[in-house]
Amino acid sequence: MNSISSDNNSGRTCPLDYRYKPQDLAAASIDTTDTLYIVGGLYGNPLALKALDQLLTTELTENPRCIFNGDFNWFNHTDQYFLSINEYALQHDCLRGNVETELARRPFAGGCGCGYPDTVADSVVNWSNLIIATLNASASEHPQLQARLEALPITKRYQVGNAKVQVVHGDCQSLAGWSLARENLIDPQTNTIADISACNADIIACTHTCEPIATTLSSAITGATQDIAVINNGAAGMPNFSHEPFGLITRIGITPSPHETLYGTKLDSVYVEALPLRYDQKAFLDWFLALWPAGTAAHESYFQRLSEGPKTTVADSRGTGFT
Repeated sequence: MNSISSDNNSGRTCPLDYRYKPQDLAAASIDTTDTLYIVGGLYGNPLALKALDQLLTTELTENPRCIFNGDFNWFNHTDQYFLSINEYALQHDCLRGNVETELARRPFAGGCGCGYPDTVADSVVNWSNLIIATLNASASEHPQLQARLEALPITKRYQVGNAKVQVVHGDCQSLAGWSLARENLIDPQTNTIADISACNADIIACTHTCEPIATTLSSAITGATQDIAVINNGAAGMPNFSHEPFGLITRIGITPSPHETLYGTKLDSVYVEALPLRYDQKAFLDWFLALWPAGTAAHESYFQRLSEGPKTTVADSRGTGFT
């Protein structure tokens, strides 16, 4: 990866090496599985990782696949947790999120690469740049692990039953794109619909925005032969709903989930479901405060969300076609 220059607004930039075309996604090689777990935005939460491991080990179908589709690092800035989180994730399929991409970039460019839109406050952008700078101090002690992160792909494609599944971190054009954020999928614009259609996928799974949304786009507006489901899991390692202290992951399978499901849909014979990741909230907050006490960037930016959740409700994230 080529280095990029850093400035005070680097958290809003989207480096050129984040870019790809929807048509490139459609032409990518494909892996086949009957069950796919998609874990976006673990954010270095070891308690959420423990809960995920319990779900995977009690899955009823044979040989389920699991993909961490980016930003599995964030709060885990100590050497111990940086190693343990990455060693677990890299046993599975992984995509580079903007966090992993910038941690692997040498020399470190100084920004988080989040590509924040103008609606996000400057203070949040600055805190994110400070968080990744702290995390980079641990990453830089492990150059071999940085090389493994750098070698990860930024998109991946699967066949689950009769459905083509496109997994990205951001959107159909960029690793840190925001076009699949909730506000953009409630009433998608023509260019977003065109990008989704050009991926030639029945299901598109993403994360990055930290706000979950699941919806279907009808074939009447996409021109596809059937409806297309888009599911953004928000964050696996943080609360996604008001006063609901759990993360959220996506499961796609030829059978319904054997675990608790918040909402889902069925495309022909394939189930697309959002599963709560119920980690030990008290243990997580104790862990977080030990690493990020009051006054630190992560505490300023995230502690209220981690404690109370955002204002979003489950109903806000359940779009057309999901029940």
